[in-house]
Amino acid sequence: MNAGDYIRKNFVRSFRRDEPGRGFCGIDLPYPYTTPCIEGEGAYAFFFYWDTYFTNLGLLACGHSDMAKNNIRNLLWLLRRQGFVPNHVGITNRSQSPYLCRMVESYLAATGDFGFLSECADGLLAEYHFWMTARLHPCGLNHYGMQDTWEGMESFADTDRVRAICPSGGKPLARKRLIGAHFLAEAEATCDFTPRFDARCLDHVQPDLNGLLYEYELFFAGHSDGLGWKLGVDWRALAEKRKAQIGQRLWNEERGLYLDYDSAHDRHSSVAALAGVQL
Repeated sequence: MNAGDYIRKNFVRSFRRDEPGRGFCGIDLPYPYTTPCIEGEGAYAFFFYWDTYFTNLGLLACGHSDMAKNNIRNLLWLLRRQGFVPNHVGITNRSQSPYLCRMVESYLAATGDFGFLSECADGLLAEYHFWMTARLHPCGLNHYGMQDTWEGMESFADTDRVRAICPSGGKPLARKRLIGAHFLAEAEATCDFTPRFDARCLDHVQPDLNGLLYEYELFFAGHSDGLGWKLGVDWRALAEKRKAQIGQRLWNEERGLYLDYDSAHDRHSSVAALAGVQL
């Protein structure tokens, strides 16, 4: 059996619906959803953010558009509940790469269900607002971050995986918290963990994140009139401004790649990543 046949045969085994009071971390999602792992056959049998984008592509290709729509509705519900889309259901200290706009676009393209856009529009705008306020870097582009308590940062620094990369034992408490914060941001970047950021994710501006937000601006430029938005925002101008900033700040001519910008040292990261490949 090849991979495609296996997926088509087993897709429905990843479908779940929360019974009252039985949701992960006590949170009952209002719609059926998919999980990265089949319950009982993997550790991640609960609802994630960026995983769901790729799952939705498979759902749409395999004729499960209703489940793809339900996944989007659950993400929008979490966004309304928390003010951002969490990394996974039940987590409060970080988001993940903002694929919600792409998710909606791929659903609309596959189904022609353009009436669904009005249900999603305010949520997409709210997520964009989150990234433009909570994750705006002083250079004018966006970067990954986190929001946690001091205790949460200390606890994350003490996890086995973080301690193996960046031991914090014996370091001042402020340094330990900063280590935890950097790695929490790295987890939000969906790169937990990578040499891309030199264990200082908060200091870096990433091309993949800004590329996704550029797509939000183009999406809003294309749909704001049809949605009747009267926001006085020139979305296309914002997209063009971001495109220029990405070219100025993140493009490395010598290497022919978009590279993460290390703002602490005013240089590009030395690590090439697929996120920086020009398509």
